[in-house]
Amino acid sequence: MVIYLGCSLDDIFFGLAISDVIQLLGNPNKINEDEREGFIVYYYNKKMAKFYFSLEDHNKLYTIEVFHPDTYLWNQKVIGMRMSEIEELLKENSLYTEGVEDYDYFETIFCRKIWSVFCFEYDRLKSIEFSVLCDENNNLIWPKKRLKF
Repeated sequence: MVIYLGCSLDDIFFGLAISDVIQLLGNPNKINEDEREGFIVYYYNKKMAKFYFSLEDHNKLYTIEVFHPDTYLWNQKVIGMRMSEIEELLKENSLYTEGVEDYDYFETIFCRKIWSVFCFEYDRLKSIEFSVLCDENNNLIWPKKRLKF
């Protein structure tokens, strides 16, 4: 699976309606309306991903969190990489983090420019949560066209 920051996970694009995602992936394995306020979350076990639909934005796909070990970002297989490797990968792509947040059993790195959270357990990347991007005025930048894969 390939992450296209601010755009999609493979051919699942930000801005799609719930019905569009179901048409592409089938019915979810689980639906949670309480996980995050203002969102409906669809879980797909085969993709090892969560799809967050924004209630404020007409149930459009707004955020994706992916755990699958065969996830690529910038042509790198990233799930399982060490924190220092992810930090270096971000720097190579002219991106910088806002520092490490240390929680009881995991750590995160947040990169505001790409509106992404990298979650680590035992110094290994466990998941990436990424969202539709915003411009300098905090207006959402919905993808305008589909990428060709």
